[in-house]
Order: sequence, then C-alpha cells, then structure tokens
Amino acid sequence: MDIRRLCHAGTLASTRLARHAQLVLARVAIRHFGTPAFVAGTFLFGWLLGLASVLKLWHLAQAPRWMILSGVGYVTLMLPPALAGFALAWCAGRLSARGWGPASLSLGGVGVIGLVAGLLVL
Repeated sequence: MDIRRLCHAGTLASTRLARHAQLVLARVAIRHFGTPAFVAGTFLFGWLLGLASVLKLWHLAQAPRWMILSGVGYVTLMLPPALAGFALAWCAGRLSARGWGPASLSLGGVGVIGLVAGLLVL
C-alpha cells in the first residue's frame, strides 16, 4: 500500500517545500497581544464573575449571617471565585493558542457576562 496515493502524508512529512505543507504550517502562527496583561485580566474577570455568583447564591439560599462569617462561609467566599478565575484564564489561554483573536474572546466574555447576569436576575 502506497501512503502517497492515499493522502497528503507524504507531502506533509517530507522536507521538500510543498505548497500544501506551507498552507498547513501557516495556520500555526503564534500571536502575542500582551500575554501577562491578558492572563491577569481574564483571571480578574473570572474572579469577579465567581464572586458575583457566590454572593447571589448566598442571597438565594437565604444563608444566615453567622454562616457567612464562619469558616464555611469564608471558604465558599474565597475558593469558588479563585477557581472560576483560574478556569476562565486557562480556557481563554487555550482559545487564544488555538487562534481566537481579541474580538472573538471579547464576544465570549460578553456571553459569560450574559450567563451571570441571568443568574443575578433570579
């Protein structure tokens, strides 16, 4: 069985400069648009969304004040926003590495804000 007849694997694996191989490699471009600021911003954005969600869930559950100020309340106030911040920063970093630009990530952020706003309206 000849692999070159079945697919483009021979062209892609070769060291020759082929037109098809250049097109495939051209899509894997690294984009830099302020990586530290981007990661810090997405973490802060996720942390604020997590904090808003925790406070709203406390309000919906009608949690007593002593429970909020106790150890359980302190853990629920500190842990979920940080986890949400790390998760959002990780997801945005993965999407950015896959080629999503600032405009696409901004629209994704607006969608997440819409979801949290829907929770806050409850």
